[in-house]
Amino acid sequence: MKRRWSGMILAICMSVGLLSGCVVRLDDMQALEMMASEVIETENSADKNGADKNSMSKNSADANSTEANDRDVTTVAEPQALEKPSREEFDEFRAFQEENRVDENTIQDIRKFTCETASRLLRDTKENEIYSPVSLYYALSLAAVGAEGETFNEFEQVLGMESKEKLADQCGKLYRYLYLDEDTSRLQIANSLWLNRDGVFEDTYLKSAQDDFYSSLYLADFGDARTGEKMGEWIKQQTKGLLTPEMKTSGQQVMTILNTIYLYDEWMDRFDPAKTVEDTFYLADGTTRQIPFMNRNGSGTFASGEGFLRAECGLKELGSMVFVLPQDGTDVDALMGDEKKLEDALCGGEDHYGTITFKIPKFSYGSQYDLRESLKALGLSTAFETDADFSAMTAQPAWIDVIQQQAHIGIDENGVEAAAFTEIGYAGAAMPTDHADMILDRPFLYGIVSREGIPLFIGVYRGMDAS
Repeated sequence: MKRRWSGMILAICMSVGLLSGCVVRLDDMQALEMMASEVIETENSADKNGADKNSMSKNSADANSTEANDRDVTTVAEPQALEKPSREEFDEFRAFQEENRVDENTIQDIRKFTCETASRLLRDTKENEIYSPVSLYYALSLAAVGAEGETFNEFEQVLGMESKEKLADQCGKLYRYLYLDEDTSRLQIANSLWLNRDGVFEDTYLKSAQDDFYSSLYLADFGDARTGEKMGEWIKQQTKGLLTPEMKTSGQQVMTILNTIYLYDEWMDRFDPAKTVEDTFYLADGTTRQIPFMNRNGSGTFASGEGFLRAECGLKELGSMVFVLPQDGTDVDALMGDEKKLEDALCGGEDHYGTITFKIPKFSYGSQYDLRESLKALGLSTAFETDADFSAMTAQPAWIDVIQQQAHIGIDENGVEAAAFTEIGYAGAAMPTDHADMILDRPFLYGIVSREGIPLFIGVYRGMDAS
């Protein structure tokens, strides 16, 4: 059965698995088991019908919860409720956003991280690609606050944050700032820690995981195949069924960190379905494909630079989708030749104002990445070695063995027409004097960027058959 959806949908899952060279008994395991029992008792007695739609219910029962005496997975704790005002509560919403505004330096760090990682992951591939730098940044941050010594120094170099306290604080603000659950727009980040029930874990780390990263905590038997199944169920639930990965576990695992991002939004200016027509897409190898293109004319700001033309389509609540079309014989991979070229393609160039003709492929596809080698190339190497120092996380020897991401994106014609974007973007603007043809009929680069300039997703469309 085909999934029916409208507007733009994206889903991301990050998985970070830590291994141990030995199994250590947890002397205070009874305390965690008692904590889990209290959570389950609370879940069974709680009223499940009164939760606010803009809140993540504390200690709420979910599909992953099991009885306390089950060996495979036990729920220890769920994150506290996030009481965020709706956009209709304008003054309260604005005050909440201002209180949780992310530092400009953090935004710059995430942009730099985006270009460094994306230029390695997306360049010189043969398939359509979609990647979330924010999801990877968030998962690495959750691992970093458990690192010490040289291991943390390498995380610090890659993430650009000078202290664990600052990293945790900014990730907490980022979570609260981005979180949105409206009828037509959603951006939801979810985290979970799956802890070996025979492991030793630091209370300070677990508290930060809950308070700053809003993580669910589960005790797990990684030697039981049902643990992998329940991890997959958790991912499916958080991504509204878009991602259904098969998760593998090993008895040697100390912990798995899971991070998901689910985004749904609609276009500010609707693409008329009657104007969607099949036309020719020119692949990099010289062959062609007939695919459906969405068509629209409008006016706005666009940019041109060395070998590229860039324009964006506004989203109702969550920022915009930026399209970068190679020009003058430039190959799309040349725009990602290194992080500086990619940054220029996404953010640089000379601005113009004028009319824009959009011709955008209608597509839906997914990607999967093993991120270890890309991160090692950036200088994060000690974390993957058996002498890694995660002593702020666990008392036993541990190192990262698996770090992977899965993603899905789909766009169609539907959206919501609204005046806010036009009023904000073009108030007092001169009459259009230039013109841009965004005819995306050959491989191109794109990104989803928040209103504050935070790169949420970045991808390359090469016209390959999604099947």
